[in-house]
Amino acid sequence: MGVVWQRLNKRTLILAFSVSLILAMSQLYPTLRLIDGQSNYFDSAYTKWLGVDTFQSVSQAYYFVLPLLAALPVGTVLNQDRMNGFLTQLRMKVPTTVLFRGYFGWSFILGGLVTALPLLVNLWGHLLVLPSYRPDNLLHSNILAISFNTLSVSMYYSQPLLHAGLAIGRTFVWGGLFSLFVTGTGLYTRQRFMGIGTVVLTQLGLFLVQPLGVVPHSLAPADFLRETANANVSWPTTAGVTIVFSGITLYLVARGWQQLVHA
Repeated sequence: MGVVWQRLNKRTLILAFSVSLILAMSQLYPTLRLIDGQSNYFDSAYTKWLGVDTFQSVSQAYYFVLPLLAALPVGTVLNQDRMNGFLTQLRMKVPTTVLFRGYFGWSFILGGLVTALPLLVNLWGHLLVLPSYRPDNLLHSNILAISFNTLSVSMYYSQPLLHAGLAIGRTFVWGGLFSLFVTGTGLYTRQRFMGIGTVVLTQLGLFLVQPLGVVPHSLAPADFLRETANANVSWPTTAGVTIVFSGITLYLVARGWQQLVHA
């Protein structure tokens, strides 16, 4: 994996992480202004952090552009190396299995980290500023965390830190999947940004389906990756979408790499 790491454009990686972190810190900024003691007595870090905030537009934007942020660091590298002939040179010097692990391993890891780490920083920042007591379904009824729009809602009220950790974990997995999808798509097209455009449009399409009432629960990762969404969510739908997207992604990766190796 070290060979591919050296190949990565570190400036693009830094850019993607910086944008993610700026969005996360923008959502945290109003809370930081409350350090002077003007915050609501009932405010808790678990009712204000980015993953549960459904009121600020920056919170909506973060999850909406998540596929783009995930794919920026590594998503188009394999396509670029394939088109300029650099991959052919690497294959003459480095075992195919090493290259496979390098391209797709870094794609998944960095796609996950770029999207999940800023969420962790945002949660940590809120924990430093606000009390960490557990949410109460009466005192915090304004956030409307109920069974219809919150996965494992009972855990949110009983073990909020674990619930937030699971939301961040889901984001890591989906960030990695988005990046893998873009990397795999790059094996089938000469257009460098075709994969990125595909996942962004897919996210947009799934996001727009829910208001139409076509399905009872949201199919969009922008909804079920959050702790609390503006749409109905459920574990079966979340698991089903994840399995289907994972299957499509793994097929693109395995089939495309096999065709490339035997070309």
